[in-house]
Amino acid sequence: MTNWNYHSTPHWIGMDNMQIDRELSLELKYYTGFATGGKAKAIYCPNSIEELTELLRELDKTNQKRYILGNGSNVLALDEGYDGAVILTKRFGNIQSLGNTVISDAGISLSKLCEFVRDSSLTGLEPLYGIPGTVGGAIYMNAGAFDKEIKDVLVSVIVIDRDYNLQVLTVDQCEFDYRNSCFQRDNSLIILAAKFRLATDNREDITERMNEIAAKRAAAQPLEYPSCGSTFRRPTGSYASKLIDESGLKGYSIGGAMVSTKHAGFIVNYDNATSSDILALIDEVQRVVSLKTGYELIPEIKILE
Repeated sequence: MTNWNYHSTPHWIGMDNMQIDRELSLELKYYTGFATGGKAKAIYCPNSIEELTELLRELDKTNQKRYILGNGSNVLALDEGYDGAVILTKRFGNIQSLGNTVISDAGISLSKLCEFVRDSSLTGLEPLYGIPGTVGGAIYMNAGAFDKEIKDVLVSVIVIDRDYNLQVLTVDQCEFDYRNSCFQRDNSLIILAAKFRLATDNREDITERMNEIAAKRAAAQPLEYPSCGSTFRRPTGSYASKLIDESGLKGYSIGGAMVSTKHAGFIVNYDNATSSDILALIDEVQRVVSLKTGYELIPEIKILE
């Protein structure tokens, strides 16, 4: 731990007062990418590692379910809600830099991290600019774009383990694969922060590349509607959007959920969709694509259940 030089925000209020750190609304539609879903039993927003650890202990004592949520950009909450506690990471928002090394809390948005490293004349994160997630969520999913994944610049991750201890995992210990990591297989590990090693470059050149990435996203993706980004994983030998388009499903809708007419890889909430609409559309897309192309599409989004 000592080589990290990592410090959380020193704010401790104790469990007796934890309710002051609950969000005003329990409606999950306000915290997830599709803007759908019912209520959680409780939503907490701890300010520090100490608060988070104490909260985890209390929840585990009573065997309450819990779900760690960053920006919720890849999460679908069910209409019936979540019978457990949702823990938001957004107050874990520190970034530190030393030379080519950057340490970022899990709650920092990827775009903010990209802007920070740009302002530090550091390069390596430009392809991830504009992905609407947090650092923690990006590591959990091994997020990537334009042939770049977050693991490519990651050195290590600091986590809380099942015994409420802090651990540092190397990039190899995270067992990254395409849109996968050890954190998806072991939900007792909670990502707190990450260390990145980047390269130096001219700030103007970095800015130009980031602007190009942002323009490509705006041109190709339906950013005007709530969504969870690419709905399906990329199948071996093809692309989900290509298969969906070839299957005649672009623009197909169920209730208020629709396969985007701009990018067939996106399912969007275009007209007050419910989570049930979205799930039904995912099932139908999988069925039709399998029937017409032989490919089995696997959803990339995570279900809060």
